[in-house]
Amino acid sequence: MIRIRQNLNEVNGIHNVVILSLKDKEFTAGENLSWLIVFTNDYSKRESSCIIQNNAGSITAVDDKYAVRITEKTNLASVNYTRNEIQLSPVGSFSYEIYQQDSLTNLDKTNSAVQGLVESGKAYLYPYSDAQEEVKYTQYTDTDSDTNYIYVE
Repeated sequence: MIRIRQNLNEVNGIHNVVILSLKDKEFTAGENLSWLIVFTNDYSKRESSCIIQNNAGSITAVDDKYAVRITEKTNLASVNYTRNEIQLSPVGSFSYEIYQQDSLTNLDKTNSAVQGLVESGKAYLYPYSDAQEEVKYTQYTDTDSDTNYIYVE
């Protein structure tokens, strides 16, 4: 699941960074490729799209994955959809689809520039004021000293 903090760039200049498995699923390799990300609100079914460009400094290779910078903006007039910016309001759950394409301007997933679907999944947009930390897991420690045995004949 992708977690995106709302309005993050407009408040303090920090971007949402998402690690995606795009590198090992890409159709063709190259520096002038881009990925079209289509977010669909789970309740209203409204779609919002943006382009992540491989050559625009918004992607960093991390092992076999890409670290992708996504900027969510609440000011609709300032959104540049071809430069990894998007407006997703209201806060809530979204489905997403990522398409590889050979266009740096196409925002239509049915356009002939789209090479194919690379990844799909769920995303959650949460408010900037929500100070929730990421989920932390702790390993279960067994303090029970009893041992159970099962005998099979």
